[in-house]
Amino acid sequence: MKPALLLCLALALPAVAQIELPEEARLRAAFVYRFSQFTEWPNPPQGGLTLCGVQLGAAEQALRQLSVRSRGTAPLRYREVESPRDAAQHCQVLVLGQSEPASLRRWVEGLGEAPVLVVGLAPESLRAGASIALLTEPQGLAFSINQTEARRRGLALSSQMLKLAREVR
Repeated sequence: MKPALLLCLALALPAVAQIELPEEARLRAAFVYRFSQFTEWPNPPQGGLTLCGVQLGAAEQALRQLSVRSRGTAPLRYREVESPRDAAQHCQVLVLGQSEPASLRRWVEGLGEAPVLVVGLAPESLRAGASIALLTEPQGLAFSINQTEARRRGLALSSQMLKLAREVR
């Protein structure tokens, strides 16, 4: 009986250790990673980029897994943030999950003019002041860009990324 129980536990451990994420969460994380590669900051951080997230659900775990990757030669880290002020001080990329428009606006306005690339996952994200809205559509994921907001924050978005966007404001 004991060997059979140990065998069952041994077989179950890999399943517990590796959390299977929904495909859409992995794709969202991949898009965010690419957005960071095609963005230039006014004062690039020396120690690598910090990705931060708020109310992300499964996308949070996918972004955490990204933190083992690197962006060029600099590391990519994930950090939880409690407030817009915390995000303005520590994040280069802030991903805002599905939230009410008022909550999205509070986060964006709370950043001031900090050079933070704000990526929203809600349809209202661009109207709330995000630089990029990453949306689920029937054909898959698509993104729209608010270039005015990105420029206001001192960010330069690659022309390649602008060409791929569904909409550029």
